[in-house]
Amino acid sequence: MLVILAPSGGLASYIGLNLLKIKYNNTLQYHDQFYAFQILEKKIVFQTFGVDNFISQNHLCMQVHQWTEEFDKFFLIPNIKIVQIIIDKFPELVLLNWFYKRPKNDILKWKISQKIHWESKSKNYIEMASCHWMLKMYDENFIDIRRIPKIKKTFNFSSLYEEYIKSKKEFQNFEIEYSEQQHKSFLLSQEPILKKWKKIYLVYKDNPMHLEDSFERGIAIGMHAKHLSISEQEVFKKFNL
Repeated sequence: MLVILAPSGGLASYIGLNLLKIKYNNTLQYHDQFYAFQILEKKIVFQTFGVDNFISQNHLCMQVHQWTEEFDKFFLIPNIKIVQIIIDKFPELVLLNWFYKRPKNDILKWKISQKIHWESKSKNYIEMASCHWMLKMYDENFIDIRRIPKIKKTFNFSSLYEEYIKSKKEFQNFEIEYSEQQHKSFLLSQEPILKKWKKIYLVYKDNPMHLEDSFERGIAIGMHAKHLSISEQEVFKKFNL
Protein backbone atom coordinates (compact mmCIF):
# COMPACT_ATOMS: atom_id res chain seq x y z
CA MET A 1 0.00 0.00 0.00
CA LEU A 2 1.16 3.49 -0.87
CA VAL A 3 0.33 6.85 0.72
CA ILE A 4 1.29 10.04 -1.11
CA LEU A 5 1.30 13.38 0.69
CA ALA A 6 1.28 16.40 -1.61
CA PRO A 7 -0.63 19.66 -2.00
CA SER A 8 -3.28 19.84 -4.68
CA GLY A 9 -1.35 20.75 -7.82
CA GLY A 10 1.75 18.94 -6.54
CA LEU A 11 1.81 16.25 -9.28
CA ALA A 12 0.79 13.44 -6.91
CA SER A 13 -1.23 11.68 -9.61
CA TYR A 14 1.57 11.68 -12.17
CA ILE A 15 4.19 10.60 -9.64
CA GLY A 16 1.82 8.00 -8.23
CA LEU A 17 1.16 6.48 -11.65
CA ASN A 18 4.91 5.99 -12.07
CA LEU A 19 5.52 4.70 -8.55
CA LEU A 20 2.76 2.13 -8.99
CA LYS A 21 4.01 1.26 -12.50
CA ILE A 22 0.63 2.00 -14.04
CA LYS A 23 0.49 2.60 -17.79
CA TYR A 24 -0.85 6.03 -18.71
CA ASN A 25 -1.39 8.41 -21.59
CA ASN A 26 0.32 11.77 -21.47
CA THR A 27 -2.15 14.57 -20.90
CA LEU A 28 -2.38 17.91 -19.10
CA GLN A 29 -3.87 16.41 -15.94
CA TYR A 30 -3.29 12.84 -14.75
CA HIS A 31 -5.86 12.82 -11.94
CA ASP A 32 -8.57 10.96 -13.88
CA GLN A 33 -6.26 8.16 -15.03
CA PHE A 34 -4.83 7.78 -11.52
CA TYR A 35 -8.16 7.42 -9.75
CA ALA A 36 -9.68 5.26 -12.49
CA PHE A 37 -7.09 2.53 -11.99
CA GLN A 38 -7.88 -0.52 -9.88
CA ILE A 39 -6.89 -4.17 -9.59
CA LEU A 40 -9.93 -6.28 -8.78
CA GLU A 41 -11.44 -4.29 -5.90
CA LYS A 42 -8.21 -2.60 -4.85
CA LYS A 43 -8.46 1.11 -5.63
CA ILE A 44 -6.74 4.46 -5.40
CA VAL A 45 -8.60 6.70 -2.95
CA PHE A 46 -8.53 10.24 -1.58
CA GLN A 47 -8.00 11.15 2.09
CA THR A 48 -11.74 11.56 2.72
CA PHE A 49 -12.08 7.78 2.25
CA GLY A 50 -10.78 7.40 5.79
CA VAL A 51 -7.64 5.84 7.22
CA ASP A 52 -9.35 2.85 8.85
CA ASN A 53 -11.29 2.02 5.67
CA PHE A 54 -8.13 2.26 3.59
CA ILE A 55 -6.20 -0.07 5.91
CA SER A 56 -9.00 -2.61 6.45
CA GLN A 57 -9.81 -2.84 2.73
CA ASN A 58 -6.13 -3.01 1.77
CA HIS A 59 -6.41 -0.54 -1.09
CA LEU A 60 -3.55 0.35 -3.44
CA CYS A 61 -2.95 4.00 -2.66
CA MET A 62 -4.29 6.99 -0.77
CA GLN A 63 -3.57 10.60 -1.74
CA VAL A 64 -3.40 13.07 1.15
CA HIS A 65 -3.27 16.86 0.78
CA GLN A 66 -2.88 17.93 4.42
CA TRP A 67 -1.32 15.71 7.08
CA THR A 68 -3.16 15.60 10.40
CA GLU A 69 -2.85 13.36 13.48
CA GLU A 70 -5.37 10.96 11.94
CA PHE A 71 -2.80 9.87 9.38
CA ASP A 72 -0.18 9.03 12.02
CA LYS A 73 -1.84 5.59 12.16
CA PHE A 74 -0.02 4.81 8.92
CA PHE A 75 3.31 4.80 10.75
CA LEU A 76 2.14 1.75 12.71
CA ILE A 77 1.48 -0.38 9.61
CA PRO A 78 4.70 -2.01 8.35
CA ASN A 79 3.52 -2.72 4.78
CA ILE A 80 2.53 0.88 4.02
CA LYS A 81 5.01 3.02 2.07
CA ILE A 82 4.56 6.75 2.75
CA VAL A 83 5.96 9.36 0.37
CA GLN A 84 5.95 13.14 0.73
CA ILE A 85 6.28 15.27 -2.38
CA ILE A 86 8.47 18.19 -1.34
CA ILE A 87 7.76 21.57 -2.92
CA ASP A 88 11.44 22.42 -2.92
CA LYS A 89 11.22 25.01 -5.74
CA PHE A 90 8.72 26.56 -8.13
CA PRO A 91 5.74 26.80 -5.73
CA GLU A 92 3.98 29.00 -8.28
CA LEU A 93 3.63 25.91 -10.49
CA VAL A 94 1.56 24.24 -7.79
CA LEU A 95 -0.96 27.09 -8.01
CA LEU A 96 -0.98 27.08 -11.80
CA ASN A 97 -1.49 23.31 -11.82
CA TRP A 98 -4.38 23.59 -9.40
CA PHE A 99 -6.11 26.43 -11.24
CA TYR A 100 -5.80 25.13 -14.79
CA LYS A 101 -6.35 21.43 -14.14
CA ARG A 102 -9.39 21.62 -11.87
CA PRO A 103 -12.93 21.20 -13.23
CA LYS A 104 -14.44 24.54 -14.23
CA ASN A 105 -17.15 24.21 -11.60
CA ASP A 106 -14.54 23.88 -8.83
CA ILE A 107 -12.82 27.05 -10.04
CA LEU A 108 -16.13 28.90 -10.14
CA LYS A 109 -16.88 27.87 -6.54
CA TRP A 110 -13.42 29.01 -5.49
CA LYS A 111 -13.89 32.39 -7.18
CA ILE A 112 -17.24 32.87 -5.47
CA SER A 113 -15.76 32.03 -2.06
CA GLN A 114 -12.86 34.45 -2.63
CA LYS A 115 -15.23 37.18 -3.75
CA ILE A 116 -17.13 36.82 -0.47
CA HIS A 117 -13.87 36.95 1.51
CA TRP A 118 -11.97 39.72 -0.32
CA GLU A 119 -14.46 41.90 -2.20
CA SER A 120 -15.16 44.15 0.80
CA LYS A 121 -11.48 45.12 0.61
CA SER A 122 -11.10 45.48 -3.15
CA LYS A 123 -12.59 44.72 -6.55
CA ASN A 124 -9.31 42.95 -7.31
CA TYR A 125 -10.25 40.03 -5.10
CA ILE A 126 -8.81 37.32 -7.39
CA GLU A 127 -5.40 39.03 -7.46
CA MET A 128 -5.49 39.42 -3.68
CA ALA A 129 -6.56 35.80 -3.13
CA SER A 130 -3.92 34.25 -5.38
CA CYS A 131 -1.22 36.60 -4.05
CA HIS A 132 -2.14 35.61 -0.48
CA TRP A 133 -1.96 31.92 -1.44
CA MET A 134 1.36 32.45 -3.23
CA LEU A 135 2.88 34.06 -0.15
CA LYS A 136 1.62 31.19 2.02
CA MET A 137 3.53 28.81 -0.25
CA TYR A 138 6.77 30.48 0.86
CA ASP A 139 5.99 29.65 4.50
CA GLU A 140 7.61 26.32 5.40
CA ASN A 141 5.03 25.87 8.19
CA PHE A 142 2.04 26.23 5.84
CA ILE A 143 -0.07 23.07 6.32
CA ASP A 144 -0.21 22.32 2.59
CA ILE A 145 3.58 22.00 2.26
CA ARG A 146 5.09 21.61 5.74
CA ARG A 147 7.62 18.83 6.08
CA ILE A 148 6.51 15.81 8.09
CA PRO A 149 9.78 14.51 9.63
CA LYS A 150 8.41 11.01 10.27
CA ILE A 151 7.98 10.51 6.53
CA LYS A 152 11.39 9.35 5.39
CA LYS A 153 10.69 8.84 1.69
CA THR A 154 10.49 12.08 -0.30
CA PHE A 155 10.24 13.19 -3.92
CA ASN A 156 11.37 16.64 -5.06
CA PHE A 157 8.60 18.36 -7.04
CA SER A 158 10.97 20.59 -9.00
CA SER A 159 12.87 17.66 -10.52
CA LEU A 160 10.13 17.04 -13.07
CA TYR A 161 10.52 20.58 -14.43
CA GLU A 162 14.31 20.52 -14.64
CA GLU A 163 16.81 18.41 -16.56
CA TYR A 164 16.02 14.73 -16.98
CA ILE A 165 18.83 13.47 -14.74
CA LYS A 166 17.17 15.03 -11.69
CA SER A 167 13.80 13.36 -12.20
CA LYS A 168 15.53 10.08 -13.06
CA LYS A 169 17.37 10.22 -9.74
CA GLU A 170 14.17 10.89 -7.79
CA PHE A 171 12.48 7.83 -9.27
CA GLN A 172 15.61 5.71 -8.80
CA ASN A 173 15.25 6.33 -5.07
CA PHE A 174 12.11 4.19 -5.36
CA GLU A 175 13.72 1.63 -7.70
CA ILE A 176 11.66 2.95 -10.61
CA GLU A 177 13.16 3.24 -14.07
CA TYR A 178 12.10 6.56 -15.58
CA SER A 179 13.19 7.16 -19.15
CA GLU A 180 14.27 10.36 -20.83
CA GLN A 181 11.38 9.95 -23.26
CA GLN A 182 8.92 9.79 -20.37
CA HIS A 183 10.31 13.06 -19.07
CA LYS A 184 10.14 14.73 -22.48
CA SER A 185 6.56 13.53 -22.94
CA PHE A 186 5.60 14.86 -19.51
CA LEU A 187 7.02 18.31 -20.24
CA LEU A 188 5.27 18.36 -23.61
CA SER A 189 1.97 17.48 -21.94
CA GLN A 190 2.46 20.39 -19.53
CA GLU A 191 3.19 22.99 -22.21
CA PRO A 192 -0.02 25.00 -21.59
CA ILE A 193 1.04 25.47 -17.95
CA LEU A 194 4.68 26.09 -18.79
CA LYS A 195 3.77 28.85 -21.26
CA LYS A 196 1.86 30.69 -18.51
CA TRP A 197 4.76 30.12 -16.12
CA LYS A 198 7.22 31.67 -18.55
CA LYS A 199 5.01 34.73 -19.01
CA ILE A 200 4.89 35.22 -15.24
CA TYR A 201 8.68 34.97 -14.99
CA LEU A 202 9.13 37.65 -17.63
CA VAL A 203 7.20 40.28 -15.67
CA TYR A 204 7.05 39.46 -11.95
CA LYS A 205 10.13 41.48 -10.97
CA ASP A 206 9.08 44.65 -12.78
CA ASN A 207 5.34 44.86 -13.37
CA PRO A 208 3.10 41.87 -12.62
CA MET A 209 0.06 43.91 -13.65
CA HIS A 210 1.09 43.47 -17.31
CA LEU A 211 -0.36 39.96 -17.23
CA GLU A 212 -3.85 39.60 -18.66
CA ASP A 213 -5.25 36.96 -16.29
CA SER A 214 -6.17 38.02 -12.76
CA PHE A 215 -5.14 34.72 -11.13
CA GLU A 216 -1.74 34.84 -12.83
CA ARG A 217 -1.35 38.51 -11.84
CA GLY A 218 -1.89 37.55 -8.23
CA ILE A 219 0.76 34.83 -8.40
CA ALA A 220 3.21 37.28 -9.97
CA ILE A 221 2.42 39.92 -7.34
CA GLY A 222 3.18 37.38 -4.62
CA MET A 223 6.47 36.52 -6.31
CA HIS A 224 7.21 40.24 -6.60
CA ALA A 225 6.66 40.66 -2.85
CA LYS A 226 8.98 37.74 -2.12
CA HIS A 227 11.61 39.14 -4.50
CA LEU A 228 11.59 42.51 -2.71
CA SER A 229 11.07 41.05 0.79
CA ILE A 230 7.96 43.17 1.35
CA SER A 231 4.75 42.21 3.14
CA GLU A 232 1.40 41.27 1.67
CA GLN A 233 -0.11 44.60 2.68
CA GLU A 234 2.84 46.51 1.24
CA VAL A 235 2.55 44.79 -2.13
CA PHE A 236 -1.24 45.29 -2.17
CA LYS A 237 -0.65 49.00 -1.64
CA LYS A 238 2.11 49.15 -4.25
CA PHE A 239 -0.21 47.85 -6.97
CA ASN A 240 -3.37 49.58 -5.70
CA LEU A 241 -5.26 46.35 -5.05
